[in-house]
Amino acid sequence: MTSGLLALEAEPGNPSPIDGVFREAHTLKGGAGLVGLHQVSHLSHRLEDLLEELRVGRRVATPRLTDSLLKAVDGLGRLIAGAGAGVEEKVEVDGIDAALASIDETGPPPVRSPAEADVAGAARPGPEPAQHVPTLDSGTLQVPIERMDKLIRLVGEAAAAHLSIGHMLGTELNRDPDTIGQYRDLTR
Repeated sequence: MTSGLLALEAEPGNPSPIDGVFREAHTLKGGAGLVGLHQVSHLSHRLEDLLEELRVGRRVATPRLTDSLLKAVDGLGRLIAGAGAGVEEKVEVDGIDAALASIDETGPPPVRSPAEADVAGAARPGPEPAQHVPTLDSGTLQVPIERMDKLIRLVGEAAAAHLSIGHMLGTELNRDPDTIGQYRDLTR
């Protein structure tokens, strides 16, 4: 993630580093949620949100934003290293999260061709129009990468929510989640 952010800092208009760091943040968020590293999952989710804003052009890459993202990645690294070593690292997750939330550098929208502007404008008002997805053969289906990214993101969020519910059942209600039929069904 650090090398991707440094590449973004060197070439703010290049979408490739943003996409790479976004995928890493997404993977980290889901994995952290699966193993119960809630601070890592939360901070990764915040990074993912900011990177998504960069991806779609609602936010522009600036040195200040990149520095804040690098600090968050450093905090994530310390949290993960501490968890791996069995010690609780002193990382001000709330402070990092607040600093990320306070960055308001949306800046001017990226320059788009008239055709791109029409497509972007048409996509904003409502749900995506149904698109015909051609089949290659009886066992293969072409799916746009954006839809796969969205599906992967939603699966990660569902897994994180599942773990949160199990954690809540155990800590808040003092119930073993595996003794509740509905929770077992959700797990399956």
